[in-house]
Order: sequence, then C-alpha cells, then structure tokens
Amino acid sequence: MIFDVGLTLFLQHIIRSTTHPIHTHLIATLLSQVQLERDGETIIRSTVRECVDILLRLTAPEREGGKNVYLMDFEPEFLRRSAEFYQIEAVEMLETGDASQYLRNVSLLLLPLCLRSGGTTSGRRSRSYRTLPFHFYTTAPPRSPC
Repeated sequence: MIFDVGLTLFLQHIIRSTTHPIHTHLIATLLSQVQLERDGETIIRSTVRECVDILLRLTAPEREGGKNVYLMDFEPEFLRRSAEFYQIEAVEMLETGDASQYLRNVSLLLLPLCLRSGGTTSGRRSRSYRTLPFHFYTTAPPRSPC
C-alpha cells in the first residue's frame, strides 16, 4: 500500500511534473539510447533496463486509462521509430544483396533484439516479432530465434 502510494506520488510529482520536463527528457533519452545501440555504439543496458522497469511499474490513474507509463508513453514512440529504422534497413539490405542474404541479415538483426528484450515487448512474449513492421519481411516472419 505505502509502496503504491509512493509510486503514484513519484509519477505525479516527478515524472509528470508540470514545472520540469522530466517525462519528455526520460522518453527522449531512452529512445536516443536505443538508436545509439542500433548505430553500433556501446550503451549501458542495465541503466536503460532499469528506467524501462520504472516505466512499467508506474501506472496511471484509472481515469487516465490505468495503463502503465511504458504502454502509454514509451512503447508507441518506440514502435514507430523501430518501424522507421527497420524499413530503412530493409530497403538498404534489399538494394545491396540478394534475397537469401536479406533473410540472413533479418535473422542477425532479430537475434540480438530478442536477446536484449527477452523476446518481449511490454512483457508479452507473443509480441516479440511485432516490434518489427510487417513490410520488413519478404515472406512470413522467420521462426523466432528467442
């Protein structure tokens, strides 16, 4: 009970502060870290994971839908940017290689993604491939390496 009240106060007065743009900076920083890693930079994954865990624990009041902050604020933008990134990657791969090389590259991209995420998005294992847009595949998605 006390822990839940603390989370609610943290969400209201820190994360969603009207005087300080912490929420905006947190989401932008997490998305930036994801992009840096996609670009081959080394990031501190444990810090990103801990921030995501906090977003998963923070739940909006029922009048705002009762979903956690991750689902409401982070995941839609993460999925939008992921779709853009993988669409560009797919076009580049198809322009520079043959179909079999393209499918090998898809598998090489999926394996680290699944390992980092534990095969989940928002804690739902069944959505592991939904982080990649449909047009990323030339055929049905390959078997999950996760």
